[in-house]
Amino acid sequence: MKVLILLLLISPSGLYEDAKKSYDDGDFNSARKKFERFLIQYPDHELIPYVLYWAATLRKPPKEAINYYETILNLYPESKVADNALFQLAQYWYAKGEYLEALKRYEKILISYPKGDCVLGAQNWITIISRSVTPDESGVKRDTAKMAVPPISEYTIQIGAFKNKENAEELKSKVEAELKLVKKHSQDGCATVQSPESRDKNLTGNFIYIVKGAKYYEVRIGGFKSSEDAEDFILKNKLNGFVVKQ
Repeated sequence: MKVLILLLLISPSGLYEDAKKSYDDGDFNSARKKFERFLIQYPDHELIPYVLYWAATLRKPPKEAINYYETILNLYPESKVADNALFQLAQYWYAKGEYLEALKRYEKILISYPKGDCVLGAQNWITIISRSVTPDESGVKRDTAKMAVPPISEYTIQIGAFKNKENAEELKSKVEAELKLVKKHSQDGCATVQSPESRDKNLTGNFIYIVKGAKYYEVRIGGFKSSEDAEDFILKNKLNGFVVKQ
């Protein structure tokens, strides 16, 4: 039995599932080491795009994470996590205050991955940015004919606001774990992958993310079509929060 378990762990799929379990359990240091070991031991394996994505979410220096996301887009543009990687790059530019760079990437998601899991999140962020950037300023040509997207989610739940970004990240991670959103959605609005075959199963439209306001980092849960849906979500999950219309 011990030999069988050992063989499973040292196989590519076994190592990946073990690393992903550590990630889902919140043991991020262990998960990071396992994902990095996978990259070294199995550089040509079909799971590499997934490993690169999860490893990127655990990299502290932003530039290292960006390199991983860009590798996915450059080498594996047809992979099921390519749109997730593009979404994370958009989030990176948004966090830096480079809203036009972020906008270009959100719009590319709608054009290049119209059936992907990041469409709703991208559409929401396009709406947020567009309200503060005029068409003349954006310099982005929109091909509306290719942007077949679902209705915009106008309602979110704000569950916290902090001056310190680390405190906001801590709450975000805590709620992700408690509501198990991390198993269904990546950071900031895209459905994620536990394994290639499970990608399209049991996904919901809710996601958790952080908005940088004028004074505070606001932690929000989005993906609600009405205030009633958001209120029901608060009651069902016993959240300390309130509904915000975007």
